[in-house]
Amino acid sequence: MVTEENVNKIKLLLALGWANKRIAAALAISEPTLRKHYLSVLKVRALARDALDARRAELLWAQVEKGNVGAMKQFTLLLEANDRMRWANAQRRGDDDDHQEVDDAPAKAKSEPARRTYLGKKDAALIAAEDAIGSDPDLQPSLLN
Repeated sequence: MVTEENVNKIKLLLALGWANKRIAAALAISEPTLRKHYLSVLKVRALARDALDARRAELLWAQVEKGNVGAMKQFTLLLEANDRMRWANAQRRGDDDDHQEVDDAPAKAKSEPARRTYLGKKDAALIAAEDAIGSDPDLQPSLLN
């Protein structure tokens, strides 16, 4: 009765938010039978959506790497949705999620604990741009003699 196909189907239906009763009906089994044979799958209900989203992002990224422009647009939308979700979660917790953590410890002695410097979005973007310019010889200013 327990098949990998049914396990995958249950994981998908859990990720979609289906109740046990509805899942059992879709598999044409009773709820007690569902719980008996698939209890371990049902226990991870809270993680099912995250697993589905992660797999979806993985498949989408594979298409992005192949140069699929439509996938690039969808991946951008996925990133924006993820950023909105992170921001909303930070607001609920009362966190200030508008900064990035940067480690400036390499200059320090190993015996001292590492200090963290927090940069705002603009500073982090400026550093990233400077790094990109520094690593690409085509973007470096040429010296004219």
